[in-house]
Amino acid sequence: MSKLLSRATLSHASICSGIGGDLLAFEQAGVTARHHFISEIDSKAAQVLALHFPNVPNIGNFNSQYWRDDETPQIDILSCGLPGQAHSYAKGGQPSDASEISPELLDFVELCRPACVVIESVKGSIGAENGRHNRRLLRGLREAGYKTAQACLDARSFGASIRSERVWTIGFLGPAGRGCGEIFSLAQGDARRAAKGEKKRSRTTARPRARTDILHPSAIGTLMASGAGMIRTAGFGGELNSIIVQKLGRKIICRYPTRQECLRLQGFPEWWLDHIAEFPHREKLHACRLIGNAMQVQVAAFLFRRVALQLLLAKAQEAKAHSEGQHK
Repeated sequence: MSKLLSRATLSHASICSGIGGDLLAFEQAGVTARHHFISEIDSKAAQVLALHFPNVPNIGNFNSQYWRDDETPQIDILSCGLPGQAHSYAKGGQPSDASEISPELLDFVELCRPACVVIESVKGSIGAENGRHNRRLLRGLREAGYKTAQACLDARSFGASIRSERVWTIGFLGPAGRGCGEIFSLAQGDARRAAKGEKKRSRTTARPRARTDILHPSAIGTLMASGAGMIRTAGFGGELNSIIVQKLGRKIICRYPTRQECLRLQGFPEWWLDHIAEFPHREKLHACRLIGNAMQVQVAAFLFRRVALQLLLAKAQEAKAHSEGQHK
């Protein structure tokens, strides 16, 4: 399987790209991808993308892009991190019935017809509008011809030391969709095996380089776009898991996780935001929002690897069937 991945190149496009978690996940998954474009309108996030992926064009607002039929890009995998503040339980209440970009995303999928769509959204998106939001998304994909599967995955199951539950939706177009439902079961099986080897690391992931002892928590709570637990006092019980209790010599201190620690928790290198125009004090919330909203790289890498294998196997079977048909 690894040889199959190493020999092939898949085309990829990213919508609502954030700080590039999906693009980085391809590298960590060992999948060779040619990135057609990214789509991000946040100015600071766009700076991060331009620094790390200078050869990938940023089309800005994807909804404003209209291609002629002969210009429509041929995409194998389209990934999207749906903005989730309107549907997030992290605010301490029920998700709101706010407007969302799913209709525009479905229009874009209908236009480009990628072989596979991978969508990440917050857990609260399932219950938004009493489930109507999620049903519209799944129905729209199915009406476009995609076979879909959906699961809520916790980053802790994939070796990360952060409690980050996100809803992942996968849609396949064509023969590759026959095994669509197996993607999540395979990924979760891989995750359980990987997690066994991560137990010793799990308590040290959030630690700084200096030799210290983290007393609490064993896994950091969900990083929130509001900055709760990162730059301001946590407001309710679940947010208290973002406060680190650390033993330094004879002292015990309580502190927020650093920006570098938050990046590592999300699967990014700690220098990922370095060399970007510095965030002044009043914009620290902006940095927290970028990190908290980012696609968790370890989870995405597991899924992208499985998706890529599914697509490549389907292509190989299709080519074999075509070759046999020509010989008859």
